[in-house]
Amino acid sequence: MEKISEAITIFLLNACWQIVFIWLASLSAARIMRKMPMRFQHNLWAFSLILCFLIPFAGVFRSQILGFFVGSQIISSTVAKANSLTSGFSRFEQPLAFCLSRKYTFALVFIGFISTGIITLVRKWRNTKRIYGDFTDEILPPAIGGIICQCREIFGVSKVRLVFSGETKIPATVGFLAPKIILPNASLEISDEKLLLTAIGHEMAHVRRRDYLFNLCFEILNIFVGFHPAVWFIKRKIAETREMAVDEMVTEKLLDKTAYSRSLLQLSSEFVSQNRTYSLGMNDGYILEKRINNLIFYKTEKSVWKTVLATLSAAQIFIIVVFISIGFSFNRHSPTMTDFISGRWKLFIKSAKDKSPTNDASANLFLQISDGELSGKAVVFNREQSKEFTLIEPTLDDTQFSFKVDNGEEILEGKLNREPEGFSGSWISTESNQYGSLQISR
Repeated sequence: MEKISEAITIFLLNACWQIVFIWLASLSAARIMRKMPMRFQHNLWAFSLILCFLIPFAGVFRSQILGFFVGSQIISSTVAKANSLTSGFSRFEQPLAFCLSRKYTFALVFIGFISTGIITLVRKWRNTKRIYGDFTDEILPPAIGGIICQCREIFGVSKVRLVFSGETKIPATVGFLAPKIILPNASLEISDEKLLLTAIGHEMAHVRRRDYLFNLCFEILNIFVGFHPAVWFIKRKIAETREMAVDEMVTEKLLDKTAYSRSLLQLSSEFVSQNRTYSLGMNDGYILEKRINNLIFYKTEKSVWKTVLATLSAAQIFIIVVFISIGFSFNRHSPTMTDFISGRWKLFIKSAKDKSPTNDASANLFLQISDGELSGKAVVFNREQSKEFTLIEPTLDDTQFSFKVDNGEEILEGKLNREPEGFSGSWISTESNQYGSLQISR
């Protein structure tokens, strides 16, 4: 429970600043892609929401993730350099320590928030089953039957049913394995073919894009990160761009923009949207005016190379965001150089001139880093005797560890190379020129 609470606290701390960073990057990328088709912009905001969950989650396991890709030696070097860059900002350790001291409180609040999100989603699902579960398979009028066949052929959708319900006030789409387009019973009285084509074609486009399934995934992600105000903005942009992308698909394949815009206005006056269920309605996003302006005045970029350039620029922004966010994320268990070197080590000393194993010595090596300075001592055991020596000028970098020891007669110098489990190298005396091998391990 302690580790889970600590992981939740780290996740929340990372999410608080990383989601803001992702949101700002998304605004910049959306600015670059403003002339591109709405389906690209919808994918941009959907990807942003996914990052809002994945990056804080990855920050909890930063060292394991980076270590998987680049290996233990390189990650230790990288983390050590990052620590040296951020060592002057000790004030960031204070909020981390403060939050970790209250990790159980943060964990309980977060679990309560997740529980509330799950209950809300389940209630929406039950309302969907209650409202849209009471439908009838009416005998389709010839006009509606012809429109269904036309839309199925144009959008390439075959496994979809058209049903009617007296409980719903707006056309809606439900399900993804066996999707249903549900029309209000009042639509049976509509005689205008363009109105029916607009309503059915819009919902058929949702089915073709699998919006119901993707929106369900977004709702699940929202359970974990929906506490953040930036996520509210991102979710709203997802809903807006989804409807605009569907409008673009319908006007590309089915109706011209002018006729479709007029039909949307007329349908909005006939159908009142009160969507408290988990479904996709044609008035989702509540941005009808913006949608119509987008259809009439918005000019998409036709140049392929400009589209590719804008996509690559947006991708570059997100790549930078990912590396910075994960690299500077809070992580209680980061393998810092201080964590690696501090503590007790086992030191094995061998002489190259005297091959007798009885002359080999062992020692306990105690190392610590305080205020950026490395210090330590060696307690040597040889022939039932022990002596304590203070390390002189110990230095440590990414690959080597060196130190000096005064044994009372001369200075001994040791130089060791970094290995995955410790250090190995040699020692030499400054006056008698004796030498041998050294090995340090836990």
